[in-house]
Amino acid sequence: MANEINVQAQFALQRDVIGLQASGTKPITQTGSKGLVNQISVSNVTGGSAVKLFDTATPAMGSLGYLFVKNTDGTLSVDLALDNAFANIFATLKAGEFCLVPLNKTPVPSLYAKASAAGPAAVLVGGAEI
Repeated sequence: MANEINVQAQFALQRDVIGLQASGTKPITQTGSKGLVNQISVSNVTGGSAVKLFDTATPAMGSLGYLFVKNTDGTLSVDLALDNAFANIFATLKAGEFCLVPLNKTPVPSLYAKASAAGPAAVLVGGAEI
């Protein structure tokens, strides 16, 4: 079956006389058969460990094409990082913000989350195998 994944994005900015509008769509044929959706709770407690965004053992996924992360917390920001020491933060999501990242990685990398302050903060994670 073709085009099982459909990515759509739109960005519009209007400030004074400067305006910017951009959009794009990309239908993708998924060669893998798995996906994941997970609600996790993350915090930032001294001595606490970072939380993995997902566990690729259940379901067993060999690759990850697209990763969707939404901070569903009402007040706290959430940092997303490539390592559990948070030396390589790739996104900071304010309350209610989200991101879509085209990872296209085999094998699936470990990615981590933590809240900006003592939490917990709720985070919704979704992904699709490519």
